[in-house]
Amino acid sequence: MIVKGTVITSEVDVQVAKNGGGTYPGARLTYRTEDGKIQEQAFHNNAFKFNAGLKTALTALKAGDVISIDKEKNDAGFWGVKSITKETGGTAHTPATASPKSNYETPEERAKKQVYIVRQSSIANAIALLSSNGGKKNTTEEAIAVAKQFEAYVFGEEFDDGSVMTMKEDII
Repeated sequence: MIVKGTVITSEVDVQVAKNGGGTYPGARLTYRTEDGKIQEQAFHNNAFKFNAGLKTALTALKAGDVISIDKEKNDAGFWGVKSITKETGGTAHTPATASPKSNYETPEERAKKQVYIVRQSSIANAIALLSSNGGKKNTTEEAIAVAKQFEAYVFGEEFDDGSVMTMKEDII
């Protein structure tokens, strides 16, 4: 597996922290992958006995160098580094992407949505009110007129189109 990235730091002949506590002599490479993640690769000094070119490559790296890391799984199932190659001809950066579009509603969209919700509720309640009048068949226009009255009441507006009784008269 080839991993490409940009060197952040390359430290040789340092004490590397173990996961369970303590340290061991070795080297540490910190780099940013092409997809922007920061990764750290630690090396025990024993790894350099079997791959002297690896220590030479780590020593030559500087911050900003573009690299290719050739990794392979060993018999224990861990990814080991076979080689690190310094790339030429450019730098590896995270590709520029446009910032994601907001999924949040604007205040105007929220206000419009609230009106739709109130209207839908008003129509449902108007139909329920009109259907409770003893089986008399009501027209769509009557239901809408009552719904508009409910809507006006919810939004604190005066409503009187003269075609239906006021809410106070309906309730009393």
